[in-house]
Amino acid sequence: DAWPIKFPAPALNLSAVLAGGEGVRKLPYFLGNAIVSVVDVKLTLPEGLRLVDGPPKTNTSWQGGRFELSIEPENERSLRLTRKLLLAPFYIQPNDYPRFAQFCAQADEVERVPLRFSK
Repeated sequence: DAWPIKFPAPALNLSAVLAGGEGVRKLPYFLGNAIVSVVDVKLTLPEGLRLVDGPPKTNTSWQGGRFELSIEPENERSLRLTRKLLLAPFYIQPNDYPRFAQFCAQADEVERVPLRFSK
């Protein structure tokens, strides 16, 4: 049996928060402020518990912005979980918007993958 848990930080929900759930726009899109979100968690596991599955290591970029997620072992009982979102202010035309929506959806999809632990 494996025990699933969510990533131990609130989800970014980029598709809903930034992309508005849309994939198509008729007007330009403007992000006026930079977004910097960094989560760095050390997770110490109880004796005998181990990570058996989790989100894939991800490093994706879009127009200079970046989303990264990784889970790395520190030793036999602890993991380092890192998530970074770095977006500079930008202005894009409607025809560039689908790629931005895809970037947001990809980040959301990776964040939905649970961490699974087993004894």
